Amino acid sequence: MPSPIPYRENAYVEDAKLLGYYLAEWRRGTSTDKVTLIRDVLGFSGPALLRWALITHARTHDAVVWDRRRGAVIYNVTGPLTGPSGRTVEAFISGWELRDGSCAPRNVTVLLGRRQRR
Repeated sequence: MPSPIPYRENAYVEDAKLLGYYLAEWRRGTSTDKVTLIRDVLGFSGPALLRWALITHARTHDAVVWDRRRGAVIYNVTGPLTGPSGRTVEAFISGWELRDGSCAPRNVTVLLGRRQRR
């Protein structure tokens, strides 16, 4: 059942994730789909606005438990996200890890979800 991520008011995105992955120039080991989605489709070019958008996404949409790993729960948050380009990805998924004993979910991934047909 979808519900908010626990402690979503404390959600954060590490600089290394923003600069070394989402906004990185292509290099071996970097998912070109994610870089294309973030930079080319949504139009994010700097870390401050992208960080704000991801944290806002986590705070405004409900989540589902995607995985339980040793010492952590991974949540997927699905909802629309509009970037500086003015384009909106309706089924944008942000992944958040909440480690046992932590009060701050950490962003671990972004994905482009599939639209569900009604």
